[in-house]
Amino acid sequence: MGDDERRRVLEKRLREHAAAEAEDLVSRQERARAEKARRAAVRAADQERAEDERAAAAAAETVRQALACEDCGQQQAGRLCEACGYRCRTETLTVETGLLAATWAAVLDDRDDIDAVTAGVRASLEADTKHTQQKFLDSVQPGELDTDPAGAASVLAFAAREPPPGGSASSSWSCSLSERR
Repeated sequence: MGDDERRRVLEKRLREHAAAEAEDLVSRQERARAEKARRAAVRAADQERAEDERAAAAAAETVRQALACEDCGQQQAGRLCEACGYRCRTETLTVETGLLAATWAAVLDDRDDIDAVTAGVRASLEADTKHTQQKFLDSVQPGELDTDPAGAASVLAFAAREPPPGGSASSSWSCSLSERR
């Protein structure tokens, strides 16, 4: 084979190789564009789904807010009005506090002893609650609570959750704990 022939064969191979490379480049670019479009479509679908979920959650919350209180029947309370919510949480905290005190002060194998400790804690908390609520009632002008009965009920229910300043409940718990040890 002569030099001219060899050059033509090499040029032909180079052209074929360059054409194959160009074809491969075009194919990769098309796949990249298709993948980019697919990701954009998925992203748009995800955003639309998220917006739909937010709208559904907002609608569900609106419906929930329109429900009456399950305990007292107050309208537009979202299943539990503020005052009943405080009462419910206070009851839960009272039970938990009684059980916590019982773990330290009662004989854990004796159900009657546990019940006695929890009853003592409940009585102490209820006395503190009554005292705090009475202090609040004494601090307002007559008829002032009549303007917002729901607000007054919420304040009174919230007062049950707050320990009184220098509260007797904490001191009586510590006394009952030290007496039993």
